[in-house]
Amino acid sequence: MNRLFSWFGIAMLIFLPARMIWTHGGRWELSRHGIPVSVLSPDGKTYRNGDEIDPITEMLIRGGTEEGVTACIYLTLFAATAGCIYQALKLRQAIQSQARREGREAVLEMAKGYEREGKMQEAKAVFDYYRRLEDEEMELWLRNPSLRQELDKAMERLGISR
Repeated sequence: MNRLFSWFGIAMLIFLPARMIWTHGGRWELSRHGIPVSVLSPDGKTYRNGDEIDPITEMLIRGGTEEGVTACIYLTLFAATAGCIYQALKLRQAIQSQARREGREAVLEMAKGYEREGKMQEAKAVFDYYRRLEDEEMELWLRNPSLRQELDKAMERLGISR
């Protein structure tokens, strides 16, 4: 079901601008502020291309608030889209981190297995590889400034120096 909504959202993000481009000049034009506003025919009863005006749009045009309402709607849509993209990127990073963590745990288990079998040289090599993977993960997380600040605060509370 979520995939259906995702595809529907993507289709709407493509369809709405395409429809706006298609109806440019006949139903709307850019105002002096660069915001799309409706363009009426000379009689004021229909759009320039002859389509009827819906009652809500007519009320906004007659009240003189169409440009402000349109700007608010576009800003809200932009903010919602930006928020969704930000959340998707955070989720992607968390999923990738979980996959890397599972891989590191498998390497650690392999090292412990070598240690139990008495293969100390192999165990040491795998432990070294595990430490290198841990360091790479830490470097990856430290690239994010906010996470670096949180880590520094946590390490300061614990009395650990980096």
